[in-house]
Amino acid sequence: MKNKLKKIPKEPGVYRFYSKVALRQDSGAKKAEVREIIYIGKASNLKNRLSSYFIKKGRGQYKTEAMISEARDFDWRVTDSEIEAIILEALEIKKYLPRYNIKVKDAKSFLYLRINAKYPQRPELVRKSQAIGRYVFGPFVEAGSAREALKFIRKIFPFRDCSDLKYKRAVCMKKPCLQYFIKNCPGPCIGRISRRDYKKNIKNIILFFSGRKKRLVRSLHQEMKKRARACEFEQAAKLRDQIRALAHIEGTAAITQKERRDTALAELSKILGIKFSLDSRIEAYDISNIMGKEATASMAVFVGGIPDRGLYRKFKIKTIKEINDYTMFSEVFQRRFSGTHKDWPSPDLIIIDGGQGQLNTVNRVISGLGIRVPVLAIAKGVERKKVDLYFKPDSGQVRLSGGGARMIVYIPTKKLSPELLNLLTQIRDEAHRFAISYHRLLRRKKFVAKL
Repeated sequence: MKNKLKKIPKEPGVYRFYSKVALRQDSGAKKAEVREIIYIGKASNLKNRLSSYFIKKGRGQYKTEAMISEARDFDWRVTDSEIEAIILEALEIKKYLPRYNIKVKDAKSFLYLRINAKYPQRPELVRKSQAIGRYVFGPFVEAGSAREALKFIRKIFPFRDCSDLKYKRAVCMKKPCLQYFIKNCPGPCIGRISRRDYKKNIKNIILFFSGRKKRLVRSLHQEMKKRARACEFEQAAKLRDQIRALAHIEGTAAITQKERRDTALAELSKILGIKFSLDSRIEAYDISNIMGKEATASMAVFVGGIPDRGLYRKFKIKTIKEINDYTMFSEVFQRRFSGTHKDWPSPDLIIIDGGQGQLNTVNRVISGLGIRVPVLAIAKGVERKKVDLYFKPDSGQVRLSGGGARMIVYIPTKKLSPELLNLLTQIRDEAHRFAISYHRLLRRKKFVAKL
């Protein structure tokens, strides 16, 4: 397969990995090899993305290694833009149901685009349980990619996104919402677009998400010529602008962001000696208080490098009244890994906002509870110029030479790639934001109670 790498273009598109399944023919003992699509992916740069699968030290994911070891061939299909790569990936996953795509995560978490039949139709992104109806597109593995694609197409073919209740209210009051004034909605609630033209917008969106852009452009060309012959020059000019927008689709950052996140996780895997998968759970903790009062702690959760806000948790410090991050962290982790919270899923990595002292405290607590999870601390400072990495000897992870129970390894941020530094910064900042928001809420409640 490596011999094909030189032929791959540096363009956006979709790629497929194949395995070979030997099947016995009915006529005799002779076997025929049939290709099975085992994984479908998208990329903003096909050459870079496909080449990354064959860099052994950079993979570091169970799913990736298993898939590559089984793969016997791959091919690709170039698209005109990253947006079209997102849509083509969703169409092909739905058609072929590759094994390693389905294993990425629970299919219930995938997003689908649903367009209802009732006028005025409302395209909306939903989960699998709601993906019912005549016009349903997906699954979109990356939620950000799906939102980016829908956001883009809405600029060309605007549609309403309000609830039925809000739409009826706007009809009664004859007053459109903000989306009308920023040209995201054509205003069917106040009759600013005819029923016929609105349905045409929806039909064009359906064609686009069906992967039939060429047919869509041909249809718009025919409509533009028809309007021009009828001297409807304003409508003809609008159609011309839509054709131009489709012909010059701007790339989206959604694919690039995924590739950067994968690169960061691979580097983190190499540093920590941990194999991260798309289901790997990272928990980040931070403490927030003012002079020890209304002290709180946060737990932000990232799954596969993506924040999962439904899993976030907050702790109100109960036993510590003075300023002491060490004892506060001790209380938090005692509660996290014992008592009523011990049934929460175990993390693959813990990140704390602190230095060597906080790191030792957290490790002492979780080790005493029999928890084997590596801990990474991001030291405080104006620029936070170093990252403290701690490996527990009994964690089953890779030990560094000369390691002991108290070993701390300092890695200056200049030695980290921008991708990993950005990911760690995002995780740290998210835990900090969540802790402060809860702390402020408690202070506000206490202030109101005194009134």
